[in-house]
Amino acid sequence: AADCSHRPAVVLAGALPPLVSMLRQGSQQAQASAAAAILGLSEGAEHHGAILKAGAIAPLVKVLKAGVNDARLAAALALARLAAASSEAQGSIASAGAVPVLISMLAGGKLQMAAASAIAELSRSTDVRQAIARDGGVPALLALLNGANVGAQVQAAAAIGNICADDEASQSAIAKSG
Repeated sequence: AADCSHRPAVVLAGALPPLVSMLRQGSQQAQASAAAAILGLSEGAEHHGAILKAGAIAPLVKVLKAGVNDARLAAALALARLAAASSEAQGSIASAGAVPVLISMLAGGKLQMAAASAIAELSRSTDVRQAIARDGGVPALLALLNGANVGAQVQAAAAIGNICADDEASQSAIAKSG
């Protein structure tokens, strides 16, 4: 396990605003580094509030949409961690347009597990569950269940379980899909 003792000092020193600025305006390499740094800071739940307050969600979603793969991977994982922390974060991530992008990332490649993880965390919100289903997430998640990536399978199963919770229409649609 990595030594996490420096993270509070990094946040207290004011690192988040420049990192968020790098996500917004930096080169692709700068965006990848900033997304990786925010991912590292998001490992501890105690920093999630500061990350949200710094306005990191919309720029992370921007990187998710148009960054290089390393940046997209870090952004998806950071968004998954933030979504796990609060319903406020789940709503903000969905409102920023992350759901369709994450669904498209399920199609293949090294981004699948990170995208499935973010969708699994986002699907804990009733409103976001509906967006995932509406945007075609269910067939994409079901396809992952037959894929070779075990981590993506686990996250897809978690998301499907969340989507089906207390929703007979989703349960029926999934049953019909096989």
